[in-house]
Amino acid sequence: MTSSLDISSLGCHGDNMCGLNPCENNGTCLDLFNKFECRCKLGFVDEICSTNVDNCVGVECNNGSCVDLVDDFVCNCTDGYQGYRCERDIDECINNPCFNNGTCRNLIGSFECQCMGQTMGALCEINVSQSCNNGSDEPCQNGGACVNVTTSTEITHTCVCPPLYTGKNCQNVVNHCKNITCLNNGSCLSNLTSYTCSCMNGFYGEFCENYLGACSTVTCMNNATCDITEDGFQCNCKKGYVGRLCEVNDLCHNNNNVYCSNNGNCSSKLSQDHDITFSCDCLPTHAGDRCNHNNPCYNHTCHNGGSCSLVWANPTPTTGHQEAVAPTATCVCSSGYTGNLCENATSEAYRSVIILASCVGGATVLLLLLVAIMSLVSIVLERRATSGTYSPSKREQNSATPQQPGIEMLTDIKPPPKCERLI
Repeated sequence: MTSSLDISSLGCHGDNMCGLNPCENNGTCLDLFNKFECRCKLGFVDEICSTNVDNCVGVECNNGSCVDLVDDFVCNCTDGYQGYRCERDIDECINNPCFNNGTCRNLIGSFECQCMGQTMGALCEINVSQSCNNGSDEPCQNGGACVNVTTSTEITHTCVCPPLYTGKNCQNVVNHCKNITCLNNGSCLSNLTSYTCSCMNGFYGEFCENYLGACSTVTCMNNATCDITEDGFQCNCKKGYVGRLCEVNDLCHNNNNVYCSNNGNCSSKLSQDHDITFSCDCLPTHAGDRCNHNNPCYNHTCHNGGSCSLVWANPTPTTGHQEAVAPTATCVCSSGYTGNLCENATSEAYRSVIILASCVGGATVLLLLLVAIMSLVSIVLERRATSGTYSPSKREQNSATPQQPGIEMLTDIKPPPKCERLI
């Protein structure tokens, strides 16, 4: 059999079989006479080098899987293993991942932390020594409720205290005096629910801000309050009590209609002998000790400045009237008037009117006369000023002469007779 080289040496030429690069995967093509041959790279076989040789055949990756490469393989290890054939277990504890002195235990592909003391978590990273359930006594005192508070590094607790207590563990009684200032050397006393200012003698009020003065030596009774006055003190009595110290029951309290009729206002009074009495302040339409009579002066008109007065029949020395008998009305007239309604003027009143008119008329006449004289003097002076020779020295000298015409009239004016004083 003759080779292709021998044929070409004989002068025979065939087709270029490698012109189309038939070899795959970078195989090298050899052109033979009317045929070709591929020389394949390592890892590839067949006529055109198209088949990758499976290098994983017969290869065992212990704790992984084999991946075929070109003329090679690699073992992909599962978590926790390493090595060419995944033959070695990785030690996850080598970097000591456990916190708070926890002990690391290596596992296949992982690790486990065994925590010490009052810690917890996958890495023993959470401190539970201050939690509600830390194995010790209940941290909240005096009935406080414990609530865990979790962060990334620890579990602590907080106490929800009842109203009377405070502090981290409700261990302190609430000090209501903390922000309270008692004045005038008073001292603050805190109790379970509030505070009280204990005041020095002579002071009172929520903060001892008020000075008692005379009130410090007296006791107003029946919940009355004491006020300092110029005369010493005054007890302001609650309704239903009267007296210097509000020590006596008020007759008028809730009994206004019993003692005073026709909507009269009842007022209690305490005598020096501590006997309680009452008086009635009547409406304008009624009169009497108990307002039980119609007031005849209510619609009784007295003229000319007269005033209406009640007249009681058979007055007694104590009250000045008989309560059982209704009063009558009478007019007390002004000076110069008389009559039941003061409608008549007396002769003395007429005389006073005449004298008043005379005085008013005389004064008017005198005023008019003075105006006329002053006008005349003004005209005379004006005429003299506009004629003759003016000499200031002579004018001054002449002004001292008492015999000047026109001026003399002023000295002859006599005042009218004095008016008789009205009686």
